[in-house]
Amino acid sequence: MTETPVQKKAVAPTARTAKAARAAAQARQAAPRPTGPSPERTLVVVKVHSGIGCTQRQRGVLRSLGLKGPRDRRALPDVPAVRGMVAALPHLVRIEETPGKGGASA
Repeated sequence: MTETPVQKKAVAPTARTAKAARAAAQARQAAPRPTGPSPERTLVVVKVHSGIGCTQRQRGVLRSLGLKGPRDRRALPDVPAVRGMVAALPHLVRIEETPGKGGASA
């Protein structure tokens, strides 16, 4: 006695599955975003000391922040990545929080 292999039927997309996919996509778009520092706020990062004598990693962070010369200022978005870079250089930079597009300074 030989067994015949079981074949799976291919299901063609129907209007119901397409409708469910659209509804799921809309639900994902309407989902609340994680809260954190407001992207509307900016930080003004001021270079207060030279990078001479610093490690190569610290000089790389200064370059990433866009700070070149002494007393150079850059307005950067208030996001965790920028705050982390600034926290790595507390002896070289100073930050000033400023309101962005109508946001309030905390």
